[in-house]
Amino acid sequence: MAAHAERLKTNHAPFMRTLHGEIRRHPGGYVEIARELGRPAQTLINMFSPVETDTAPPADLLLDVIAIVGARGALGLLASEIGCGLQDARPIELGDDVEAWRRVVVEMGEALATGAQALADGHFDAAERICMAKELDDVIRTAQALRQQMLR
Repeated sequence: MAAHAERLKTNHAPFMRTLHGEIRRHPGGYVEIARELGRPAQTLINMFSPVETDTAPPADLLLDVIAIVGARGALGLLASEIGCGLQDARPIELGDDVEAWRRVVVEMGEALATGAQALADGHFDAAERICMAKELDDVIRTAQALRQQMLR
């Protein structure tokens, strides 16, 4: 176990340091997490301490603790090691989604109507191009706002 613990805490030192800090900052810290998991607090402290290389948490305990504390910082480090990032998947109010989507549809409809009217003679003149650019800017701005809302 000591070799495994040393490898984990050496090869993934930033992850273990960050997770240790997140556990300590969690309400109740190690004591509360130990109570929740039915384990001695000192055992958890030793297993998750980034400097204690004689012992490390088994995978099931590591995953349980990550789930309890959220561990966004530690998980973010792991994700970045493989070129990824974390994204919130928290639900947002349905009314917010519906209203934001409605705004995109309205802006898109206005842009299409303006474009159809401008194309009635078969081409865009300079004034029509300026008007279309404004309409497209409005569509893009509204769609970007919706996109940001969806990623919150």
